[in-house]
Amino acid sequence: MSKRLKIFFGVLLSLIILCHVGAFFTGYFIFNAIIDTESDFSPGNINITIHNLTHPFDRIEPASKEIDTSPWFNGKSEDVYITSHDGLKLHAYRVKNTGQSANGNYVILVHGYGGTGRSMTEFAGHFYKSGYHLLSVDLRANGQSEGRYIGMGWLDRFDLIGWINFITADDPNAKIVLFGVSMGGAAVMNTTGEELPENVVAAIEDSGFSVIFDEIERLIWNGYRFPPLPFLYISSVVSEIKAGYSFKDASCLAQLQKSKTPTLFIHGTADTVVPHEMLALNLQCLCKRKADAFG
Repeated sequence: MSKRLKIFFGVLLSLIILCHVGAFFTGYFIFNAIIDTESDFSPGNINITIHNLTHPFDRIEPASKEIDTSPWFNGKSEDVYITSHDGLKLHAYRVKNTGQSANGNYVILVHGYGGTGRSMTEFAGHFYKSGYHLLSVDLRANGQSEGRYIGMGWLDRFDLIGWINFITADDPNAKIVLFGVSMGGAAVMNTTGEELPENVVAAIEDSGFSVIFDEIERLIWNGYRFPPLPFLYISSVVSEIKAGYSFKDASCLAQLQKSKTPTLFIHGTADTVVPHEMLALNLQCLCKRKADAFG
């Protein structure tokens, strides 16, 4: 082999190695920015403005909803805790309804990405006026709940079952509604795919995404105009190793095919964060489940 060919192949091999190393670190960065709350690049530690957008994952609930102005939290809420199946201390705000409209029913409120239990005060107010007892949870790695990795609605399904058991231990006759927004909506859909006690009588999901992989891909492209593939596949592998789930396997679609819980789906056509088309995918899974049930 001539000296020129050796140089050519040496440079080519170096470029291939650099591309692979660069792809790995890019994928690792994406995981850190989205899932790892202790990373220097997590949403809570960076402030990026591109195309007149704030960081694309800091959305869903306006910051003003974090301010404790709701009469349902002022002086009426109590801090309650459970331990998750993997040993995390999880926190929620509980409000027992003592008003004239109290009906003895319960609602578990589940916030979106970057939110907390207090982000749901506006929704909590409507449910409180309707007579519901409230349990507004801090999802793992959010608010006062422990955890390093955001569950993206997937790990959270087992945590919500823990909160369901918390309510039924206190009130075995409780009738429970699950209500979640965006990532919280995904958590609710995923939860209904598990075996739930008869106490869970209904679920409401508002603008929940279907598959984590597809949602993250859209958000990266829309927020940064940065092509997420093939780096997102690396991020998914990193997530499976470190957080315990891959972006592809964490799918509401598979869970909905197993769901037996009556569910109300809400999704606006003007949604620019979670596309309205994901609602159609969710409903298709429900139709398939019913078709399979009737043969």
